[in-house]
Amino acid sequence: MGARERPLAFGALSGLAIGTVGLAAEWGWSHVWMPLPWPAELLPYVAVIVPAVAVAGGCIGALIGGSLASDRVRWPRGSALALALSGLVIMAATGYGLHTAERPGTSATVALKTVQGGPNRTVSARIALHPRGAAGDARWLTVTAWQGHGFVLDRLARVGDGVYRTTKPIPVHGKWKTMIRLHRGNSLEGVPIYLPADPAIPATAVPAKASFTRGFVADKKLLQREAKSTAPWLAAAAYLTVLACALALLALLALGLRRLALAGLYAGDSDFAPARARGLAARSALARAASINSASDARTSSPRSSRSAIAS
Repeated sequence: MGARERPLAFGALSGLAIGTVGLAAEWGWSHVWMPLPWPAELLPYVAVIVPAVAVAGGCIGALIGGSLASDRVRWPRGSALALALSGLVIMAATGYGLHTAERPGTSATVALKTVQGGPNRTVSARIALHPRGAAGDARWLTVTAWQGHGFVLDRLARVGDGVYRTTKPIPVHGKWKTMIRLHRGNSLEGVPIYLPADPAIPATAVPAKASFTRGFVADKKLLQREAKSTAPWLAAAAYLTVLACALALLALLALGLRRLALAGLYAGDSDFAPARARGLAARSALARAASINSASDARTSSPRSSRSAIAS
């Protein structure tokens, strides 16, 4: 079996290989190189979602390839059903990934101790969570600092029930942004330790005090401090507009691929074409023949043609 004879099956099997062997390779690579390796708690989710999405992507890729090469590749049966199911799988996986939720009522009491003073201040931190079991089912609990000409990631050490400490100096000066990040379930939340002022947004500074208690908020609120609070309908309208543009683009791509596919079927072996395409091709051929006959009749009926016929 090859891509030419059965492109849809070939695409599905290729996607399955990427979603299993490729997933395992990426998992191992994350533990060798990535700052945040994939935690074991993610395995039950990715073991189901990734192969399904990979197979769907392989089928869609095969259908696109078959459309572009439909004069040489056998058009797969069940293409419409495969396209519909693949699209639904990808939409469901995208919706699942975009769904997040906050868990209100969680806070952290932080005590900072200066490790290096001066303009390049760094600190160590003791962090007590409230409630104490807030990180019991966490995929990760870290202190992350970035944007200060470097990157610091500290996987906190547990020293008591709901109490953690840092294991390396944490920068809290200049343009550094430093925060506690907690990922559990479908929520990703954070507590700022230090954030610089940003007049261009504008956003005020969050100082690294010696001790403080702050509540966890949605991670994106800290990463997108420039975002403004607006009426809910305005945000919904903006998202729906972007969705409409994306769907229109996909519809135009599908229409273009369909026209290319039909053009290739007309030009290729008629045995590869479905009955409807063969019928359209036959009617097109009859129309061309009728046009040629009409032109021939018109030449025969002209005065010059009549005199030639009498002379002969």
